[in-house]
Amino acid sequence: MIVHPEYQKKGIGSKILTLLTDKCKESGIKWVQLSCARGKIDFYKKFDFLERPIDGPGMYKFI
Repeated sequence: MIVHPEYQKKGIGSKILTLLTDKCKESGIKWVQLSCARGKIDFYKKFDFLERPIDGPGMYKFI
């Protein structure tokens, strides 16, 4: 997910991620995995995503 720089820091990415994870939960999905750009890990950590090991890059979250 990328939010255009002009629209960052307005809660758009947070809202989208929340809606997506809520929909996953409603659909019975137990966990999700994502890849993120360098420097964006902290954004996803705010939503309880965890870093995967170096040999399995990306992040995950149990829903």
